Amino acid sequence: MRKEGEEIHVETDEVRGGSSSGVVRWVLLIGLLIAIVALSITWMTGAASSSGDEPEPSVSSTAAPAE
Repeated sequence: MRKEGEEIHVETDEVRGGSSSGVVRWVLLIGLLIAIVALSITWMTGAASSSGDEPEPSVSSTAAPAE
């Protein structure tokens, strides 16, 4: 810390009161990867377990709009 005139200048590390190790970045990265893997597994198992003989829905097989 130094004083220039009436201004006090403090270094960044002194003001933070701690170190910046980047742990939050790793936690966010690992959480994102876990979410991507979990959603991919859910999507792939759903696609693998569905039977392919179901017809695609068409306009004629949907409900008629209420008047």
